[in-house]
Amino acid sequence: MKKTLKGNLILLLFVLLILSTLNGCLASNGETLVESEGDKSSLNYPMSLKDDAGRTVVIEEEPETIVSIMPSNTETLFALGLGEKVIGVTEHCYYPEEAIEKEKIGDFTINIEKVITLDPDLVFASRRQDEYVDNLTEFGYTCLLLAPKSLEETMDSIRMVGKATNTYEKSLEITEEMSRELNEIQDYTQGLKEEEKPTVFILIDTEQLYSTGKNTFLNHMIQAAGGINIAGDIENDWPVLSEEMIFEEDPDYIFCTFPVKDEVIARENWQELTAVKNNQVYNVDNDMVSRPGPRVIRGLRQLFDILHPQ
Repeated sequence: MKKTLKGNLILLLFVLLILSTLNGCLASNGETLVESEGDKSSLNYPMSLKDDAGRTVVIEEEPETIVSIMPSNTETLFALGLGEKVIGVTEHCYYPEEAIEKEKIGDFTINIEKVITLDPDLVFASRRQDEYVDNLTEFGYTCLLLAPKSLEETMDSIRMVGKATNTYEKSLEITEEMSRELNEIQDYTQGLKEEEKPTVFILIDTEQLYSTGKNTFLNHMIQAAGGINIAGDIENDWPVLSEEMIFEEDPDYIFCTFPVKDEVIARENWQELTAVKNNQVYNVDNDMVSRPGPRVIRGLRQLFDILHPQ
């Protein structure tokens, strides 16, 4: 009897050890999120977060009032169910529709005095808004800067917002769904040879032929969708391309980030471009393909479906 009991105990301990090892492996592979006590404690207030500017930001308690001075951050906040806590946004924060009704604190220029009047517990900004953040920080306001440059970093940003606002579980739901969609697309694109990837001219302006360069989010999106941006080697974020270069590259597709497809097709001297001849000029949703928030995965799917019709 004693031998049997001892054997059962040994077997139980062995099973527990195996289960513990498996949980650790799943967590390290990113397939399953296993929260340790340390992970849970890091979600308690006060908490310290390192934002995308490398700043260590201390959030003393769960924010009840929030101002967003970047449309992508506004979309993330509403996706996390925080719409009622958002008390101020920019004129360009028009998605979802509920954001339109919020108090406006500026457009490309932020009205610092208006933000101070609203007196938010937390402000979400972008790296391009350092000056405003510095000013607000001097007045004692807590600001988090988010500046994702890729889809993976976008998901990191969404999780950071979740941590800061006590909506971490919801942020995991959103990013896990985004990861599944991204993995499905990558299963196809990672097997493509360079010569199998279609070339793309991203057209932002029809008068001066602005496009997107190497370090832009939209360039990353084209790459993730299995395409090659013809301006993807240019260091300047917003280069003006010459017609000579466009004809030399002769892109397979032209993506218009504003609805100017008809104008492009009507250009008399562009009729010999491959994209025009093959009717492969598309208006794409500028917000979905360039705003690093939850909807960006839908923008990626849009690009992928155009470049690789199944």
